Amino acid sequence: MSGNLARVHDWSMAVLKKTGIRLAHPEILDLVKKHGVKVSGEIAYFEEEQLMGWVHQAPGDFKVYGRNPKYDMIIGKRGAEFAPGYGAPMIADFDGVKRAALYQDYIDFVKLVHQSNHFNINGGILVQPADLSPNESFPLMLFAALTLSDKCLIGGAGGEEEAKTVMEMLGIVFGGKEELRQKPRIIGLISTS
Repeated sequence: MSGNLARVHDWSMAVLKKTGIRLAHPEILDLVKKHGVKVSGEIAYFEEEQLMGWVHQAPGDFKVYGRNPKYDMIIGKRGAEFAPGYGAPMIADFDGVKRAALYQDYIDFVKLVHQSNHFNINGGILVQPADLSPNESFPLMLFAALTLSDKCLIGGAGGEEEAKTVMEMLGIVFGGKEELRQKPRIIGLISTS
């Protein structure tokens, strides 16, 4: 690492060591404590050696499988994959009027992304449908991506229950939990909040 990238790394390590990061989940706090991380209340303070040791355990690349093998992706050292935009809460209609995004807008975007040659991945929170409650939005968005596209999937993070529902749905479509371990079908974004 050199130049600006090294500076970003160094400052990130300094923040994680001195300021720490809030981890609001008790099980995660217990897990990091068990691995030697200093914890005070809900704040975890990481040493660079700890973090980089864990980073170096990760593979240099990994494969994500689409329902259609022509969309399979290698994530890592072979280059970049592009994903569609994420999380727009508003839609600007053709007449310029802005309104809250709806589930039908989500469906329309899934169809558009499927038709694009620039993406091998579909789904996630293409828009945040205001007409769906939070506990139903992730499964319904995944349902749309599964039924309207055969590309790799990106999923919304949600909470523990949403994650379980998503994995159950994927297990039904792709042949069970063991099959999902062998052939990952979805990428998710992780947030400490």
